[in-house]
Amino acid sequence: MSAAPGRPAPDPGPGPLSGADAQRAAELIQIIAERLADPVAVAAVSTADRTPAHGGWAATGLARGHSGVASFYGTLAWSDSRWAATAHAHLRRAVDAISSEPSAGLALGPAAVLSAVQTCGAREGDYAGLRRNLLGAVAGRLRERLNASAGAPGTAGVSGREHDLISGCTGVGRLLLDAVDDGTAAHPDTVPALRSTLRRLVRLTEPIEVNGRTRPGWWTAASKGTPFPAEGANDVFEVGVAHGVAGPLALLSLSLSRGHTVRGQADAIEVMAEWLVAQARRDAHGPYWPARTGAEQEPGEGGSRSTAAWCTGTAGVAAALHLAGVALDDAGRRSLAVEALRAVMERAEEERRLVGPTVCHGHAGLVQALHRVGTAARDPALLAGARRMALRMMDEADEDAPFVFRHSVPDIEDGRVTRWTGVDAAGMYEGAAGCAAALLTVTPGHLLGPGRRGTDGDVAAWDRILLLS
Repeated sequence: MSAAPGRPAPDPGPGPLSGADAQRAAELIQIIAERLADPVAVAAVSTADRTPAHGGWAATGLARGHSGVASFYGTLAWSDSRWAATAHAHLRRAVDAISSEPSAGLALGPAAVLSAVQTCGAREGDYAGLRRNLLGAVAGRLRERLNASAGAPGTAGVSGREHDLISGCTGVGRLLLDAVDDGTAAHPDTVPALRSTLRRLVRLTEPIEVNGRTRPGWWTAASKGTPFPAEGANDVFEVGVAHGVAGPLALLSLSLSRGHTVRGQADAIEVMAEWLVAQARRDAHGPYWPARTGAEQEPGEGGSRSTAAWCTGTAGVAAALHLAGVALDDAGRRSLAVEALRAVMERAEEERRLVGPTVCHGHAGLVQALHRVGTAARDPALLAGARRMALRMMDEADEDAPFVFRHSVPDIEDGRVTRWTGVDAAGMYEGAAGCAAALLTVTPGHLLGPGRRGTDGDVAAWDRILLLS
């Protein structure tokens, strides 16, 4: 079917997967769909299989909860409507758990459930009442949070938790962007909350003084809660899309392209995009980005080791930069993004430093980024790369595992990763649902069912939670 682990997979040719590869992908999607169908059983397996580095099950969660699983079934239902009932079953469990779990940006709580409901609403008007209620809760909480941090960033820097994709305003803002354009579930707080989010992200570009030096306003002190402190440094710039400035750049760019703007938005996109361009490093294959860089490092110097992963690596940064290039009609930024993703595919597997099959730091996230940018740029090399990485991900399938694909979590001793351990996780960011959703992207629709699919292979914008669409 595909190359053995550690060797480059062959180029499967133009279009989606074909022949035996396509059949195998469809079989894996079907198996995963059957294994994740029972909400009670999925929660039981996920709760039992946990490590100190993996928090286990959270019912409302996108990473490892019912919301993430429902998003997969909502996507699959575009090809086979029989799965809509299964999506609904997981959604009910997620909704029931809202009052018992904390709200944490996009990751947990009402926003996570809203994301799943948006994806499961395949037909106009689906879940309109639920979406409206969730929007009211999400928009209200977001505006309270933004008002609480309305002061100038100042010399102390900002908390990465304020504006990142997973727990900050950026991920929630992405849901509001779709809600504003959806007339079937309007809520009066939606537009004001989106505009407040965009204004907050624009303000991140206001320079601040740090130890006598001028820095961009998104500089983060290590004590301010950045999830990944810089190696050997007391402060840090997060680069990647999940926790760094590439996330706000992607949302500002998507909003501009869709006609939703606030004062200074185009200039802010320019500032963030130019900073990312300056942070690019190069090797023999082409440009790449580190996950983070210290404040004392000059552009192009040092930084953490690179990875191709969606969450903190080159895949997510390149996708965000391409969105900026589209929004500003800047061919140079678009070209750099494509060049960086082509370079990812030219590197040896060990140089990509992907871990496992799942979306966050594994092959599924790279599949989706390659597909999105490749489709937007009409670049055959990137689309072929998406298929190659899908084949590589399929090599990691284990049908003896409860959910077929296992999520890799680090074992850490003395602050260092000593090995990676596979856990049985079911959600989108960190589980089998995300792997299956990425496979849906490259699998011919007729192998999955007679339903409606997009002309480029997309079935629904589940990857809004990745800021890829």
